[in-house]
Amino acid sequence: MPNDLERAFHGFEPSEFPTQKAFGERHEDLFRHPESTRFTQNFVDSLVKQVDEGFADEDVVDDLSRDGEFMGPLGLLLIIEPCKIDSGKFTQWREQFQDVWGDREPSNDDMEAKFEASYRPCVELALDYGLRKFTE
Repeated sequence: MPNDLERAFHGFEPSEFPTQKAFGERHEDLFRHPESTRFTQNFVDSLVKQVDEGFADEDVVDDLSRDGEFMGPLGLLLIIEPCKIDSGKFTQWREQFQDVWGDREPSNDDMEAKFEASYRPCVELALDYGLRKFTE
């Protein structure tokens, strides 16, 4: 996994929190058939829709730790292949994220403030990674 993606998924600081850090082996032959490619792309399109809906709701973006269910689909979009996504989606999502988090004051709750301080750069890195991946 590329370093940027590793940091986006698992943070910049080592953590003792148990997370899944390995993926199953990829078998290229499974994706050669046109039906496999079509199925994968349809799945990706449904994930893009979920991420679109999530970033479009400012209340959800404002409270990602409780309401950000669409962040899982965003993570999947960064690792699924082969697929095509308009790179402009990542620009749009980054702008929507920045609209809500751009001038955000730290939370009065210490735990929430710590989460936001560590989570924000991971979200930004994930969106930047997606932009680079689908621009190439």
